[in-house]
Amino acid sequence: MGGVDTLYRVSFQTNCYAWVPQGYSSLYPGVGYSLDYALRDLARIGYDGAEVDCAHILDTRLWTLTERERATLKDSVEGLGIGLEAFSAHDWPLSGASFTSQDEASSRLGLEWTKGIIDLAADLGAGVVTDHVSSPRVKAVDLLPGMPIGSFRGSIPAFGLPSDLTGGERGLMVQRVGECSDYCKSRGVLFAIEEYSPWSFWRDFIREVGSPALKVNLHAAQAWRETLRTKGYVEESSLPDAIREIGTLLAHTHCMDYRSVSALPPLTTRGSSPTVEVVPGSGECDYMAFVRALQEIGYEGYLTVECHRSDAQPGILAAQALRNMRRIVTLASTSQPAG
Repeated sequence: MGGVDTLYRVSFQTNCYAWVPQGYSSLYPGVGYSLDYALRDLARIGYDGAEVDCAHILDTRLWTLTERERATLKDSVEGLGIGLEAFSAHDWPLSGASFTSQDEASSRLGLEWTKGIIDLAADLGAGVVTDHVSSPRVKAVDLLPGMPIGSFRGSIPAFGLPSDLTGGERGLMVQRVGECSDYCKSRGVLFAIEEYSPWSFWRDFIREVGSPALKVNLHAAQAWRETLRTKGYVEESSLPDAIREIGTLLAHTHCMDYRSVSALPPLTTRGSSPTVEVVPGSGECDYMAFVRALQEIGYEGYLTVECHRSDAQPGILAAQALRNMRRIVTLASTSQPAG
């Protein structure tokens, strides 16, 4: 695969279905649509694949399934005509869980959680496990006696800026990411960290880990955030430039879009203008250039839509996103870039 005529498969991350459909007070409050509903809805809409979000993994207790039950589930999902293309191992459904933490309780819980998701991905036929690299300073939440892990939902481990890390903290991150990457390699899946900014840090970090299973999941917002941090404004070349920088390390994408909104008093610079998230193809990101850059580097994975909006039913947002992505992929694959 790869090349200018690539027609990419499109996937949707299920976190949008895990939230309260009409507004929410915190991330992953534990109510919303079931994983079964989400997969059936995405298959009905026409998606090629689904990335199963960590909130759905926690709520469905998928890791308790036996080997036979996992095989049955895999067959059932394939019968829907949709693939489980990736699993999100983000540890924030579990309070204070971080496989990179210096805190023993936190790291033990984080490693157990992450390796359990890697096993799920391997057993259910997914090719990618994606995760953040949390701060080594995250500590496990002290629970009252008898309270189950996960009682506190929505606590997101702090992501320390790489510039703040001590040598020992960075070494611990390299060790633990390497351990998870090697475990992925042993199970035949890729470990795609959702980190990009600043790219110079993560490029060198990945090289130091040195695992062939360690790759990158490019979140569209990360490229925007990087150019804002370094230049003070967003430029349209930021997304394709990020793809070219990452190159063969790219194994997964999280596609979303942004649109500038008016502000009072009016703001004069693009970098200071507030933005709102919209589904891909409905905002200001140049997704034609994005897809062409993916084709240029020979990317063969899915285009995975990630949606954080809760002002409409998730099925409506998913349908809009798929329509836009199909149109963009077709045009990018059949037309020549301007100039």
